[in-house]
Amino acid sequence: MVPGAISNPIRFEGVHGPLPGLRANGWKGNGVPSWIAKNGGCPPLILNCGDPERVVKIGELLEDRAILSTGRGNVAIGIAKCNGKKFPIMAFSTGMGEASAEIMAKETLAHVSLEPKYYFDSKELYTGNRIVLIRLGTCGGCNYSHKSGKILEPVVDRPALINATNNLTTGGTIMESMGYPPSVLGMSKNHSLRKQFETDWAAYDGNVVKVNGWPLIENRNSYSVREAITEAAEEFGVVCYQGGTLSKASLNLEQSSGRLFEHLRKKHDNKASEMEQATMAYLAKKYKYEYGLAIKTGMVALVVGALPGTGYPEAGNIKHEEQMASGMENMLKVAIAALGKFVAQDK
Repeated sequence: MVPGAISNPIRFEGVHGPLPGLRANGWKGNGVPSWIAKNGGCPPLILNCGDPERVVKIGELLEDRAILSTGRGNVAIGIAKCNGKKFPIMAFSTGMGEASAEIMAKETLAHVSLEPKYYFDSKELYTGNRIVLIRLGTCGGCNYSHKSGKILEPVVDRPALINATNNLTTGGTIMESMGYPPSVLGMSKNHSLRKQFETDWAAYDGNVVKVNGWPLIENRNSYSVREAITEAAEEFGVVCYQGGTLSKASLNLEQSSGRLFEHLRKKHDNKASEMEQATMAYLAKKYKYEYGLAIKTGMVALVVGALPGTGYPEAGNIKHEEQMASGMENMLKVAIAALGKFVAQDK
């Protein structure tokens, strides 16, 4: 395969993110470095987050970079440096919620180059034959025992990090993407549509559970990504808990369903809630199942508050702002270092 060739079977390109128009223009303009245009596609080592400004912060840490913006999201492509390695990465924003995350992730993944070599500075750099997709999120810690009134240990609170092992969700976006109505989980287990959904979901290594009356679907993040995040956090001496997360549809669900989160913590080791990662893990399995693509995914998330705990950051509170800045810095360097563990550099 010649340099710059893109062997990517994903055909969904869309019009919502900043990449389709840029690629259609031959990767010209907007300050795109020559090494990006020369390779003809986006690097397969990828960070994603909800906040477009976080993408800009990631871009500012990169060399030979391009930061591309539209009204619906930002993309940064550049060269990361970590532990003596230089490697190309991409970061993109999804907005909030699983529906928005699905749109932006599908559009972005359609532009990833699967050519295993990237060329810059007259050197070859190998990124491997896989796509690695790590989410940088913010989340809320879940520590409360409704029954006893006690705070559960370990207390997951600001500014710790969470390395997500598995993801639970009510799954409306995922089920619709698979061609099923979100109401399918409310059907009898003997209903033909419910049976078919569970069969299809099992093909994606998924599971269906019921927690305190809530029917939820579950998937897991890639073991190799979780291990890479754990190793990177240990190298930097950063507190990073492992545990499950709930990808919820409502930002404020904790305030209205405390019993749900108690059951999630006790029975599923669910330490936090966020809004997007279940969809990222689903897309990774979908593309492996449908296209044979090797996509590894995981999430490292910054705890911005907890119930109970410190609550959420107060505007103008210097201590809170310092905690958030420190936590954000830790999350970025851990995620970039984790991507670097998938790089084999030409010597």
